[in-house]
Amino acid sequence: MATDSRRLSILSGQEIEGLYGLPRFTEDDRQVFFDLSPVEREVVDAVHAISTAVQPQTLRENSPPAAHNIL
Repeated sequence: MATDSRRLSILSGQEIEGLYGLPRFTEDDRQVFFDLSPVEREVVDAVHAISTAVQPQTLRENSPPAAHNIL
């Protein structure tokens, strides 16, 4: 960040990138975030439209971990 800026700098450039940049998933992270349980797979396989199939996974990713057991 420029030192002559009149704006308040709370986060460094690296911290801003960590919060708002693209995620960097390891193979283990990919399995945790994107693999479906057998029940979730059945739900996805049962729908005919891809937009409908993606919705349960999107809800799962944006919900607290305790809620993952009910989706």
